[in-house]
Amino acid sequence: MVRILTAALARNVAGVWGAAGERWLADLPGLLTGLAADWELTLGAPYDLTFHYVAAVRCADGTPAVLKVGFELAVEATALTAFDGRGAARLLRADPARGALLLEQVSPAAASATSSRRATRRRPRSSPI
Repeated sequence: MVRILTAALARNVAGVWGAAGERWLADLPGLLTGLAADWELTLGAPYDLTFHYVAAVRCADGTPAVLKVGFELAVEATALTAFDGRGAARLLRADPARGALLLEQVSPAAASATSSRRATRRRPRSSPI
């Protein structure tokens, strides 16, 4: 069984969002089950974070991704849509009503390779002499 809550997450969510946070924590297992079914995700282990539930997931096609669930994520979803993967993880799906974001999984190596490809494309051509 994958651990869902850390003590810090439970303490912070209840502390910041009060009774709404406590209800969200109680509903979190069902929320995760619903998102996994609706988005065809295999849930992995959560990251050790303290204000939102964030976990590694695998999409139905085998693509690794990250699921982020929490409060007040609509602005983040809007920003990630605008960035479209430039300087931030790409937003794959969002469900503002359930406070859920599905993000591309990024790593320093992948980010570095993407930056190198972008830099190569933008390099000015040298003119022949």
